Parts: sequence; C-alpha cells; structure tokens
Amino acid sequence: LIYTAGAVLAKLVGCGLPTLLCRFNARGALRVGLGMIPRGEVALIVAGIGISRGMITQEVFGVAILMTLLTTLIPPPLLVTAFRSSAPGLRRGAPLPPELPVLAYRFPTPEVTSLLLNHLLEQFRVEGFFVHMLELSGETYQMRKDAMVINLTREPQTITFRCSAEEMPFVRMAMTEVVVEIELTLKELQQPLDAHRLLAVPGEEDVRMARRTRMGRYLAEKNLIPELKGATKADVIAELVHCLAEQGLVHDEAEALSAVLRREEAMSTGLRHGFACPHGRTTAVENLVCAIGIKADGLPFGAIDSEPTRFILLVLSPAGAVAPYMELMAAMRGVFDEEGRQALLSCRKPAEMLSVVTRRLG
Repeated sequence: LIYTAGAVLAKLVGCGLPTLLCRFNARGALRVGLGMIPRGEVALIVAGIGISRGMITQEVFGVAILMTLLTTLIPPPLLVTAFRSSAPGLRRGAPLPPELPVLAYRFPTPEVTSLLLNHLLEQFRVEGFFVHMLELSGETYQMRKDAMVINLTREPQTITFRCSAEEMPFVRMAMTEVVVEIELTLKELQQPLDAHRLLAVPGEEDVRMARRTRMGRYLAEKNLIPELKGATKADVIAELVHCLAEQGLVHDEAEALSAVLRREEAMSTGLRHGFACPHGRTTAVENLVCAIGIKADGLPFGAIDSEPTRFILLVLSPAGAVAPYMELMAAMRGVFDEEGRQALLSCRKPAEMLSVVTRRLG
C-alpha cells in the first residue's frame, strides 16, 4: 500500500504540478494528475523482465502486480468526481483553443449518404489513416495520421468535417475522389451485363462448394419431379411452385409464381448445358424452399447457350429475411456438372433423384 500511495502521489505531483505552468488551474492540474495514475501493461512488462533476469525478488514482483492493479482501479471513480463539476480546468484569461473550421456536405437521401460515407472511410484507410468510431449512436469518427486529425460526423443526409484549415484541402480532395469513383461505378453498372461471364458454366469449384455447404437439408423426395409435364418455361415453373404448395411450403401459390416470373422477365436464369435456376424472394414462404424438376426432352428457357433446358432448380426465399439464398443456388449448380446431369437423366423416381443429388452434395 505504501508503494501504491507513492505511485499515486508521484503522478499527481509529477504530472499535475507542471500543468500549472501551462495555463491550467488547480482543478485542471488535478484532473491531469488523476488521469496519469494508471500503470498498465508497461509496468507488468518491466516487472516481468526484472524477475526473469533475477533483478527483483518474488516479493517485489508481487508488490508491482498489486500496485498496477490498484492504480488501475483507483482513478476512474476519482476522475468521475473531478469532472462532475462543469468548471473549466484552465485559468481565467487563458486563451481557449480556436474552433476548428467546419465543412459540411448534404446529400439527397440517407442511402446516398451511407454509400459515400463507406467509400470515404475506406479512402482514408487506404491513405494510411487510423479510423476510429468515437460515438456509435451519432456516427462520429476520428481519422488520424501523423499530426493530421480529422473529425467526421454523419447525420441522416449530411457528412460534416471538423479539422484545421491546413487539412481542409485534403478533405475536399478526398470527397471529390470518392464522388468521382462512385460516378464511374454507376456508369459501369449502366452498361449491358455480360451474362456469359456472370452465369459461367458450373465447374469443379461449384462442385467443391456444393460439398462444403451441405445444402441437402433443403431437399426431400416430394420436392423432386423426375418427369415435368409443362411445355413452356412458365408451365414448368408453375408446376414446381405447385409441388411446393401442395406440401404446405408455399402459402400463396399465385404470389410465389409471380415473384419468380418477374425475376425471369428481368433476365433469364437459363444457364449452359441444359440447366436453369429460376428463383425469387417472396412473402409467400416463411423459410427457404426449393424443388428440382427434369424435362428430358428439353424446352426453350432463354438459356445463354440457346440450348434446350432439361434441369430446373426452383428456389424461393422469404422476402426481407436472412436465408442462404444465393449460397444454395451456387451450391446446387455444382450438382449439375456432366456426371450429375447424366445420372439425373436416368432417374425415373423421386427417390432416385434424391440419391443422386445427395451424393453429389457430398
């Protein structure tokens, strides 16, 4: 306890008194001294080195540990008391630090503001800044790099910077670069999509993913139709939706069918080698559900290779809920490689289809 008292007094005197020469009053000096009392990992490291080299005894090491613990626990309540008063810690007449210049940008919607903020924070990180969130509720950030300190506050439609006048040009440049980057990205998104590249042929990577994700739990014999009767894309999709509805997995068949057909109107889900994966997010299901159908003769599906489609995987996901929607579709694509397609074409019963799919999923 004597060592601890000495450690506390040393910080109060050694750190508090010099602040009186730097425009602080007694209250400010006390606050600084209290804030400097804690001794943490540095004291423990020094004590550990000392005992490992035989420079101190076990008793002294124990005292160092106890002193570190007490000096860590004592300051918080004392600091709370010291700052309970709103009185300033500077002497009267001492000049206050100047207000930092403010630069604010307002955007049309909260979504645009969030998009720009995310890109902006990433831009600062790339530039080597340490980005720290100071306040979660108000989204207040501080970016530091060497002597540069930039404060940022995000409101629903506004991003506000506070920093020195010397750093303002950098802030303007960063904001300009982010806006230009997003503008270029939007222009690229307006270009026609390369369906051949996006919907590539299922390959070995898809098969490995299928085996990793263990998606077989979404399949059952009743979800599988070895001989689809429909003659058109809309017919077979309706047939698969009806199959799920008969099992009670879809409580609004018309809405589910409409969701899938709307997605098909945007871009056909017909891929290569006779495989298609029509899908949609809908309020007609409470959980992720899927069905697989086979049309041995094939039918037009708007596939990217213009070949008839024989294997149809239908996936319905609950709208607005978390579900492995895209993961399931990517995993199931691995089932329909050359070997999987040949095995499925030989199936005549749902049980045979389930056996093939389960085996392909690993």
